[in-house]
Amino acid sequence: MFHTDRGTNYRVKTFCAYLKSLGVTQSFSRVRAPYNNCVMESVFSNLKREELYRSKYHSENDFRTAVDKIYDFP
Repeated sequence: MFHTDRGTNYRVKTFCAYLKSLGVTQSFSRVRAPYNNCVMESVFSNLKREELYRSKYHSENDFRTAVDKIYDFP
């Protein structure tokens, strides 16, 4: 699932086709309802501030492992 606002950069045919080729479902906020993204933007903001910017990771995999532990993903 890839959820975004209704920005034109996310609605371009090539980008939509790319997501589709990866098997990713695209989801958009409702028209004139930008607050739909508030919760996820808050989560990502906190994740960056509390984890990403406070630690040095040697790889993307190291970061993913840390996030999995924070959010208790299996």
